[in-house]
Amino acid sequence: MSWMRKYLTLLLMALVSCTPGRAPFRAEALVGAFGPAFGPNAEYGLSGHFSFIADGLAVVGGGCNFPGDDPLAAGARKTFYSEVYLRDGQWKKAGELPQALAYACTAPVEDGVLLIGGSTPEGLSSGVLHLCIRDGELVLSDVAPLPCGLDQAAACALGGRVFVAGGNDAQGASRRVLCLEDGRWKGFAELPEGLVQPVACVTEDALFVFGGFNSSASPKDAVSHGWRLAFASGEWTRMEYPSDSLTFTGSAGALVDGRYLIFAGGVNRTVFNRAVNTTEPDYLFRPVGAYRFNPVLYCFDTRTMGWSTLATDGIYALAGAALASDGHHLVVTGGELKPRIRTPQVIDIQLKDL
Repeated sequence: MSWMRKYLTLLLMALVSCTPGRAPFRAEALVGAFGPAFGPNAEYGLSGHFSFIADGLAVVGGGCNFPGDDPLAAGARKTFYSEVYLRDGQWKKAGELPQALAYACTAPVEDGVLLIGGSTPEGLSSGVLHLCIRDGELVLSDVAPLPCGLDQAAACALGGRVFVAGGNDAQGASRRVLCLEDGRWKGFAELPEGLVQPVACVTEDALFVFGGFNSSASPKDAVSHGWRLAFASGEWTRMEYPSDSLTFTGSAGALVDGRYLIFAGGVNRTVFNRAVNTTEPDYLFRPVGAYRFNPVLYCFDTRTMGWSTLATDGIYALAGAALASDGHHLVVTGGELKPRIRTPQVIDIQLKDL
């Protein structure tokens, strides 16, 4: 391919990717909450937890919060959890992880999910577990560990391969893309920049990585672009968002129909970037609306590289929520309403074809 043709191809991809299009679905939402099974701290909600759907039933586990009368106090203690819950009509406890864990990532695999990395009260974890639900109970087994401790990464899987992109390791924002294949983790690629809290998905021909916070940039940046790695060429292509004020840092994502990546929540780029690059003594003490978390349910089409909006509602204005999918049924659980303040909210979303 000549340099001019390559340039025009990349330009066309950029123009298409940032042009809003017709939504493939209509989103219908029903809002509920965690149940009494979550214990006395349920009212404080969760963030940094994981979720998936097993045989049509939502599963939520791990995570952390700031229980107590004053979660914004200087001495407020973050509490990590190991419990795993299943919603079968009502929420009930299905089991426990070997240790309290938050900020892990998950990837769907045969008969369950892989729970990858994360943070414990003692620090970063390199552990990987296979989780599934049998007869209403959690069943877990060990999988080959990561080569290093890693949290706040993104994971996805397809065709027997599991990918882990970005995250936070002992050196800071990671550029690594790891791949688990045939029971072994190996280095697969390097992102063009280190990204913490990205969202990722994989198709037959490409790996997509969106959002994320580049803590190594100067100034630090909750990025307003994504990256596409073409498997055939091994090259990364930058993908622009519908607005340069948009970031998917702190968003939750799920792939639907093997094609559409749905995003829920995320921080506001302007507010977040100002807070991480300057000293703002009042940052924790502002009203919820001042943080301007993303209230839009966005959809990205991995075939056309186009964006669309499925819904706009304050119920989606969350950071650090979890999003699980089963066909056209999505479940958004927990998340922050503002720094340190979590919600026990559960949103069931049905995607209706248009």
